[in-house]
This record gives sequence, structure tokens and C-alpha cells, in this order.
Amino acid sequence: MARMIHRRSRRVAITLIASAVAVGLATAAPASAANQAQLRDGCVWRTPDEKAAFIQTCTFRSPSLGRDVAVQIRASDRAAGDSEQAIYFLDGIGANNQFSTWALPDSGALNAYSKHVNLVLPAGGAGEWMTNWKAPIAGPNSAGTAPQWDTFIGSELPAYLNAKFSVQKKNNAIAGVSMSAGPAMILALNHPDVFTTVRAFSGYYQTDNPVGWILIPYIQKDRAGITNGGTAMWGAPLSPGNTWGANDVGKRLGELRGNGQTALVSVGNGILSQRESDFVLKYGISNIPGVVFTIATGVTLESTAMTSTVALNVQSALIGAPVKFSYVTGSHDFYAWAEAVKADAATLEKVLADARTKPGNTPTTTTTKTATATTTTPASSTTTTTTKPVP
Repeated sequence: MARMIHRRSRRVAITLIASAVAVGLATAAPASAANQAQLRDGCVWRTPDEKAAFIQTCTFRSPSLGRDVAVQIRASDRAAGDSEQAIYFLDGIGANNQFSTWALPDSGALNAYSKHVNLVLPAGGAGEWMTNWKAPIAGPNSAGTAPQWDTFIGSELPAYLNAKFSVQKKNNAIAGVSMSAGPAMILALNHPDVFTTVRAFSGYYQTDNPVGWILIPYIQKDRAGITNGGTAMWGAPLSPGNTWGANDVGKRLGELRGNGQTALVSVGNGILSQRESDFVLKYGISNIPGVVFTIATGVTLESTAMTSTVALNVQSALIGAPVKFSYVTGSHDFYAWAEAVKADAATLEKVLADARTKPGNTPTTTTTKTATATTTTPASSTTTTTTKPVP
């Protein structure tokens, strides 16, 4: 009897050891983008709705920005070892530090893009123009730093995504709206290996001229409280070493063809689209003054964007740049921009698929589970947020 108990104990022990080894191996396996439901280190499901949509919010310390930054990511469902690509979505001037407007249902992005591509949605940067600043920002919401958004999005974030989500550092896409439309173009031009195509909505592209020198700092102060944008961001205009010209999309369009990149640019005519009209009828009747102000603001912003886009179209035509322009019905908000998202998704995913077939574009995967950045886990929230009509 004692011998039988001893044998049974040995079998139980062996089983427990084997199980422990298996669990340990499973735990130690690198994060794979194929598992959309797997939370990476330092990431949370911010709301139940975002958990259902597989959008995890990852917060980590960014040396480039000099602060903690939140990036929302919807991982792909590709099998481990496949070529992982991403589309980066940059927010407008009304960005907040907790989540991206692109992650909200009104943007339409989550349903439009297939699960075969990773969606990357950085949060924050209100009024900061998604660029490298020369001096610290002054304003009520400033962290007292000179954020380096170009470095973060073009170098630091791709490294983070490669380590955490196996997303390759090349042949991705980037999209920007309003404030971030021009910067998205500049980011693509500054990092042609990272971004093979760029999508810009309702942007302001000519920066290096008196209108840009005055208008951009005014917008930064009026919408984000930044008081020194005219000098701290790209240096004083016309001063030695200023980078206003380097951030003027019109002056750099010729680089697209040499880089093998393509761009899609659209702008609205200021007339409310069907989705915008439906929103006004559903939610705006009880607040007529607020709706009138919002519509007037949207029409003004879109009219300015139209002027800039037409000028960019002329500049592009003169040099034969690979840019496709679209002029649509709509004002300056995500309700209008969302109407083009399905067509955008088909186009951008086709461009990314073509990029995968180019010579030398073999999948690049990583076996490292932890990124070099220090992670900070934010508190989970159950609050459901809705989109503001104007970004």
C-alpha cells in the first residue's frame, strides 16, 4: 500500500512539474500580434467598448517627448511570423492625453480597416503640430519640455511597436487630420523607410510664408493656449537655423517620387455632409446657438484648408508629384472625414500589400517581449466618450 501511494505521488509530482514548465514556456513566449486579446505589458483596456474592439491603451515613458505618452493600438490577427504592418493615425488640434479621437466610433476607422493590419493611435499633442520643437512650450497645459514628435513617431514608436507587437519598422502608412495633416506628410518625407504612403485630410500645408507665420501661432494660442509657437516650435521665421521651410509641404513635394512614396489628400467644400446633417438634426436642435457656432467654425476652418489644398494641388501638378487629390462635400470634423474611411482603407491596405511584395521586404519579427521604454500602467476607465464635432 505504501509503495502504491509512493508511485502515485511520483506521478502527481511529475505531472505538476510538467504543467509548471508548460505554463512557464507559455508565459515566456514573445507577444504576437496574432492574439488580439493579449494585453501587452503596460497596456490596459481603457473601456469595455474598447476591450470589445481589441483596442489596448499602452502608456510608457517617452524620452523624445519628455513625458509619459499613451498610444492606443489595435493589434492585427495575422499568424505569427507574417509581415506585420501598421497605419498610424494622428489626431487634430483638440487632442487629449488619454485617448485618440480615431478610436471613437464616429471616426469610422475601426470598422473600415481589416483586422490584418495594426492600427496605431497616439494620444496627446494638442496644438503641438506633431513636430520637433526647438524650445520648451509655454502655456497653461505645457509640461515645460520641447517635445520631439517627429523623433517619437518616426523612430521611437516604431521601435516600441516592433518590440511589443512585432510590427516591422518599414513600409507602414500614416494619416493626419487638420493640424496633423501637413505634419503627417512631413513625417512621411522625413522617414521614407517607415512610411510608404500618407493620407491627409483638410490640412494646412504652406507654412513658410507670412500667412503661415501668423496663422499657425494664432491657432496654437487660440485652441491650445500655447503662447510661444511662433518662435519655440521652428524658430523665429527668417532667423538663422529656423525650420519653417523644412516643414512646408509644398516645398518638399518633389521628394515623394524619389522616395517611392504616394500621398492621398482630400478637403471638403464646407457644405455639411449627410452624416453631419444627421448629427445636427439628432443632437443639435436643443442647442441652436452652439450648433450655429460649431458650423460656422467648421466652415471657416474647411475654407482655409480648401485654399491650402488647392495651392498644394497646383504645386503638385507643376512637378508631377504622386499625389491624388479629392474634393468632397463636408465640413471640418470627423463626421465628414469618416465618410471617406472605407475607400481609404481599401486604398491604403492595397498600397501596404504591394509594398510587402517589393524585393527585400521580408518579414521582420522580434523575440523580445519587453520594449526599451519604461512602462507605466494607467488606471482603467469605464467611461464611454463621444466625439466633438470639431477636432
